Amino acid sequence: EKTTLVEETTSLVTNWIYDSRSDPIDNIQTHTATVQASDYDTKAKVNSEFTIACQTTEDDLRIVISATYPIKTNSFSSDGPMARYYIKIDQNEPLSGIARAASNNTVIILDRFQSKAVIDQLKSDSKVIFQMPSVKDTLMNYAADLTGATTVIDKISKNCAPNPAVK
Repeated sequence: EKTTLVEETTSLVTNWIYDSRSDPIDNIQTHTATVQASDYDTKAKVNSEFTIACQTTEDDLRIVISATYPIKTNSFSSDGPMARYYIKIDQNEPLSGIARAASNNTVIILDRFQSKAVIDQLKSDSKVIFQMPSVKDTLMNYAADLTGATTVIDKISKNCAPNPAVK
């Protein structure tokens, strides 16, 4: 009976994909947990993702969202192009802002405060809709099932807490 129980718990399906990478120059580790998104209207899987990420050099978790097509640049900062985003978690009020765009303007990286606002709304069974203007002046709408988000946040946070022993 115990064997069956173990098999049941190990066969639980999760939609989160974990990844850890270490920079070969500064040895900073980046830990990510990613959910593939789908097109909000067609429900088809697309090349878009919702990611929770952190680095071993900081306590903060970051939210990273990606789009299938390049995102319209809103403005430029010393960090480079900035783009507008909209995120709605469950039935909460939508969150929006302007954040750094990367990877040929297909990725938006929220700053620590923007990310905290999103993370504070996540529950274990959350669903997300995120939207970004494309370079064609249309809105790209994506949806993702964030089931397990609270477990993911705990797991990633443990990996990224700066280690005081490391100089």
